Amino acid sequence: MNEISKKRLSTCHKDLQDLVNSISKKLPIEVICGHRDEQEQNMCFLSGLSKCRWPDSRHNKYPSEAVDIYMKPLDWNDIKGFYEISKEMFLEAKKTGISVKWGGDFVSLKDFPHWELL
Repeated sequence: MNEISKKRLSTCHKDLQDLVNSISKKLPIEVICGHRDEQEQNMCFLSGLSKCRWPDSRHNKYPSEAVDIYMKPLDWNDIKGFYEISKEMFLEAKKTGISVKWGGDFVSLKDFPHWELL
């Protein structure tokens, strides 16, 4: 992961940091965001990227209980890449006993980069 991704990940809960750091050893991933402040969250809501207004997103907690990640190079249409990430995240989560939810499993809005703690 690059330094920007590491900085973004540092705003996340330790359990998410552990999971993402672990899978980054297996897959070429980067972090889109961890914690979102009020302005960022409301911008995501208004642009349709989130269904939550501030402070109702898991990204709004500090440390963040949500993280958005992708496989390099970024391609929003690379659904296979997001599924590869999901496979590794769920395997690592099971191994470590960390409970997570994937945005790719959301019914109303598929959010493939999104991961959150349960």
